[in-house]
Amino acid sequence: MHTEPDFDFKNELYTVARGIVYITTIANFIGIFCLMFNIRFEWYWIKFTIYENRFTGIYINPNLLGFVSCVAIFCCHILCKPDFQNAVNQRKVCKIWIVACVCTSLFSLLLCDSNASMVLILAYMIVYIVYQFFAAKDGLSPAKVTMRIVALVLVGTFLVGSSLMFREICQQGFAVVTAKTYSLLDEITEKEQSDTDEQPKQNDSDNNKTAAPSDKGPITFEHENSNIDSGRFKLYRESLDLFKISPVFGISNGNIVFYSQEYANGTLKYTYHNNDLHNGFLTILVSTGVLGFVIFGIFGFRFAKHAAQHLFLQKKTFKSDAYPCMFAFLSAYLFYALFEKALLYDISFMVMWFWLIMGYTSCYIAKFEPMLETRYLFHQKRLHRSLL
Repeated sequence: MHTEPDFDFKNELYTVARGIVYITTIANFIGIFCLMFNIRFEWYWIKFTIYENRFTGIYINPNLLGFVSCVAIFCCHILCKPDFQNAVNQRKVCKIWIVACVCTSLFSLLLCDSNASMVLILAYMIVYIVYQFFAAKDGLSPAKVTMRIVALVLVGTFLVGSSLMFREICQQGFAVVTAKTYSLLDEITEKEQSDTDEQPKQNDSDNNKTAAPSDKGPITFEHENSNIDSGRFKLYRESLDLFKISPVFGISNGNIVFYSQEYANGTLKYTYHNNDLHNGFLTILVSTGVLGFVIFGIFGFRFAKHAAQHLFLQKKTFKSDAYPCMFAFLSAYLFYALFEKALLYDISFMVMWFWLIMGYTSCYIAKFEPMLETRYLFHQKRLHRSLL
């Protein structure tokens, strides 16, 4: 995360978002093409297109596909903001690319069956709706605030319920589509091979042909693990035992798997968990103890408070800009961090993207900081800030 007062961050953010839209759209089309024609392959330990009965495309696992799909949708959203488009001197992204990216990313998100990614995209939508509800007008009465809160609860409940139901319908429907497509492809392949086959033993050749694709069975696009938590609750229970070893200063992130095998029942394995508890907050707490968790929490709270001040006190400035989208994504990421390797320690795209967006958000704050010198928020306390 880096901030410079005169840095042209909008052009850089536009370039990054445009690149992600192009790359993700192409990657999604390749993955969907391989899925439709039952093309699967392995490279070292990585299984492409289908991994554990879930769609993974050309990514290394379904969870990464789900997260990248959410990021691509977020990038499409900010690229459609008028003020953000007008602030950059670059060639605009064609709407065909935007539509194709959103459609293929939603398709991939539904079929990869990543619960954490669904939480991320739903939280993003809900936080953005909250901003639209409360940033539209000034001076809302208590009655109007209450009505809007009730409306938000209803909208959020509808979004969550309908999204889960729609995902289930899409998975079952496309499972039937792929089954019929694969059956048709097998018939065409068998017919072509039988026409060119000159050996007299037709029965033996047919047996060999049907046995070849035996590792490409029907796909349901659902977790092979029937537990909705995918074993996370067991990790959380063991993490409490690790936390008790050193609650104040923590056990250090590099010792999580080692201490799990040494002092607990050894649920954690380095080859799979890589010193992470699939919960960003819990990983920080166990690694750095209460002391480190409080310090990180203070940093996060101060940043979130300052970002909210700019968001709600400058509604007209940011209404058609990318800043509300970035604030919504960072807020949604905090919910995502409850279920995945996130926030800190794990050096991956999922963590680096969070800090990158946080850096661009700080660039917005640094640029518009002087506008808040006479504004009030949070207990009517005046903001005394000085820019270096």
